[in-house]
Amino acid sequence: GFLALRRSPDTQRLLAWWQKKLVRDCVVDIPRGLFTDQKWMDLVPGFFERAHVERHPGWNVAYWNLAHRNVNERDGNYNVNGQALFFFHFSGYDPRIGSISKHQDRYKLADCSPAVRQLFACYSQDLVTAGRDRYAALPYAFARLADGTALPDCARHALRRHLDWNGNLPPLRTAAGARWLINFLTQPVDDQQPPISRLAWQLFEDRDDLRLAFPDMLSSRRDAFRAWFADRAGPEAGVCGLLTLGMTTPRATLEAETCGYAAEPATGPQLCTTTSILLPTSPATLALPYVAAAKVPVLPYRLAYRLAYKARHVLRPMTTSQFRARLRSALLQRAFPAAPASLSSLPAAALNAAPGLLHGVTVIGYVRAESGIGESARATLRALATTGIPHSLIDFQTGNVSRMAEQVDPGLASGQQHDISLFHINADQLPGARTFLGEAAFVGPYRIGYWAWELETFPKQWHDAYSHVDEIWVPSGFCQRAIAAASPVPVLVIPHAVEVPAQLAPDRTAFGLHPEAVVFLAMADMMSIAGRKNPSAAIEAYLAAFGKAHQGSQQNTQLLVKISNADRDPEAFARLQALVATCPGIRLLAGAMDRPVLNRLLDSVDCFVSLHRAEGFGLVIAEAMARGKVVVATGWSGNMDFMSAANSLPVDYQLVRLENDAGPYLRGERWAEPSHEDAVTKLRQVASDPALRQRLGARARLDCAAQLAPEVVGHLLRERLQLVRNIRFAGKDA
Repeated sequence: GFLALRRSPDTQRLLAWWQKKLVRDCVVDIPRGLFTDQKWMDLVPGFFERAHVERHPGWNVAYWNLAHRNVNERDGNYNVNGQALFFFHFSGYDPRIGSISKHQDRYKLADCSPAVRQLFACYSQDLVTAGRDRYAALPYAFARLADGTALPDCARHALRRHLDWNGNLPPLRTAAGARWLINFLTQPVDDQQPPISRLAWQLFEDRDDLRLAFPDMLSSRRDAFRAWFADRAGPEAGVCGLLTLGMTTPRATLEAETCGYAAEPATGPQLCTTTSILLPTSPATLALPYVAAAKVPVLPYRLAYRLAYKARHVLRPMTTSQFRARLRSALLQRAFPAAPASLSSLPAAALNAAPGLLHGVTVIGYVRAESGIGESARATLRALATTGIPHSLIDFQTGNVSRMAEQVDPGLASGQQHDISLFHINADQLPGARTFLGEAAFVGPYRIGYWAWELETFPKQWHDAYSHVDEIWVPSGFCQRAIAAASPVPVLVIPHAVEVPAQLAPDRTAFGLHPEAVVFLAMADMMSIAGRKNPSAAIEAYLAAFGKAHQGSQQNTQLLVKISNADRDPEAFARLQALVATCPGIRLLAGAMDRPVLNRLLDSVDCFVSLHRAEGFGLVIAEAMARGKVVVATGWSGNMDFMSAANSLPVDYQLVRLENDAGPYLRGERWAEPSHEDAVTKLRQVASDPALRQRLGARARLDCAAQLAPEVVGHLLRERLQLVRNIRFAGKDA
């Protein structure tokens, strides 16, 4: 965009405010509504007086608005939509490529009007005259630290995420500041050997394929990851020189100038602050043992991996991001193998150690994550609050990329470890979590894992997680059948506790909804795999049911499609955008919403639509029903524990085999394909029958109160935990 300012006190305040925001947050983070320096400007008209939004079409003509700008030229004068052209924004133009901008692929120069092509020809000539080749060869000014050390992207991510920007920092543009930053980035993340640096951990967090290949990177796969880092972190991520200290060569402490600054240690508090505070180490605390890599032929696999990595740009148009990540992961696991860690290698004394722990439950999980697994942990806390059972929480964030903005009772973060540990951490993440948490949460307490799985067969590669728990809780009978089939420990159904509000708080105006329209809502988190959540099916059903009405004067229905973490699957999100663009009655809401706003959104609609292919439970379905909304959802998997023909509209389906892998869901497994025709019929039923909406919504609310209310789930919790205590701790018979 462009900005015009005049010198004034208001301008000085605006620039100071903008500068403060951009020190840390001049980044591309679409889910949080950030796009470099630009999105902050959206707030300016509300914060500052006398701000004018220029709407003249001749200002700022560019590739993003060219579809709505008719540019022509006559006698050397350029016009846009019949008005004078003031300036053209040549954003991302590179004369060496055929596109008008490297940031898009919609337009090629040959597709543009003669006037636009002439503008680009003049601009290209001006670039040559001004010395483009000379200046294009200059390096990026901030590509290196003051001592010449190259600063790769993963280092920038680590600094942005972990550096205390409000702390007492040295002057970072000096040589002393460079040494301080290198010291900060190369600090080990824990006290185990061999070390893993903060920078290496951030690189691991940034790469889907590395997280898949080394899921327990800080324990059994520690040495394998270090081997990959030594071999590939330089060519693949630009990590070299002093930034490899501790990972490829012994780490010597880098002292800053004698000015009182010291790099912060990268121990647990840096990566998972609450965990370290709430679970201090003790003399009995042990870490999982380091196991050396298995001696297997690795050279062919390393060669294949390098070739696949080099060919990633060629493969990208022909494959999905999930396929590429899984392919690289499979090659990585063979190229850099390690034997799994075993609990049997721990000393028997440590396994039997049982310090005097207070009766109660410590809930450990992603309690602040804006995701299904985070809401699962908060649901358990809601249920526990009704029981009188002492409980505390540990906010474990490692390995979860969701936004951590949900609120929980800070008083529960007391640091108290109870005699029962309840892990709201799925099976694939549990071994790595054990490394971060230490043995205090596992040795001594009774260990319960709260897991979910969306398909009929629990993945074999996660079966090792059974050894970390004494029993497993699941939210639905569907999950129980899948997980119990191979489980050596008990698997019990404890459903999610869902609030049933006494009153609703709709706000249609805030969401741009027509007061008289029948409003449908579909939601999907792209981190939960678009193919499983299947939001496009809801759009297609709505288009078939009501799309023609929106071509004329009737617009008595609307569809909102709420998408979270769109950047995790940009290809799927682009397909959704294309679908939505075909009907004015559909709106796409992308980005994060805090819980109060999400509740108001649910309160403001008439019907929730989920044409999913599989659900472990279906939290948002249950939340919508608890708020008295009629639900149209696929009649298969976990949601059928609380959905029925009496309280909702289950959609017919056929079970089909996956033809390709979709994230963790492997080819050959089965999931549901909802019936398009049945979904269309049921959407039309909802729109045409107010009495049906009222009847099903009221019954849904009553059924949720009877089955899923916090006090109901709390009763199940209390009975089970009392039985555990009688058997495990009091020595009584079952």
